[in-house]
Amino acid sequence: MFTLKLNSSITCMGCQNMQQYPSGFRSGLCFMCFPRSVDNRDCEININDILKMLFTRKNSFLKCDQKIIDFLRKELETNYFKRLPNSIPKGYQLNIGKNNYEDHNLVTGNVRKYSEGCIMILEPGANDPDNDIPLATFHLNEAFKII
Repeated sequence: MFTLKLNSSITCMGCQNMQQYPSGFRSGLCFMCFPRSVDNRDCEININDILKMLFTRKNSFLKCDQKIIDFLRKELETNYFKRLPNSIPKGYQLNIGKNNYEDHNLVTGNVRKYSEGCIMILEPGANDPDNDIPLATFHLNEAFKII
């Protein structure tokens, strides 16, 4: 598994919202985008941290630094594209989506809420990410691991 080492920056490279102070985050991501940095400010970022940030922080996919997107691309190309029956052309586009579901237990009345995320790989010339048919789709479980 690869890890990403980000340089320190003035604002968080994930959400671009939180500004770094002298005693603040050193990993390039704030503690809201990267919760493990609260306990260990020098810990390295892995693919699960990136996926958790992209699927839990609102609009982080649109705001995050290109280094984070490139890291996600490298991880997908190295470990997940090999599983696909067809090859993915260079210049492909990424899109992420998240669906929220509720399970209602009619016997107990309990409601269980969960979400399912997916990463869609679109062809290089895709114009409408919401309506274009993806070349491949990777689904995430509740622990933000690609299944």
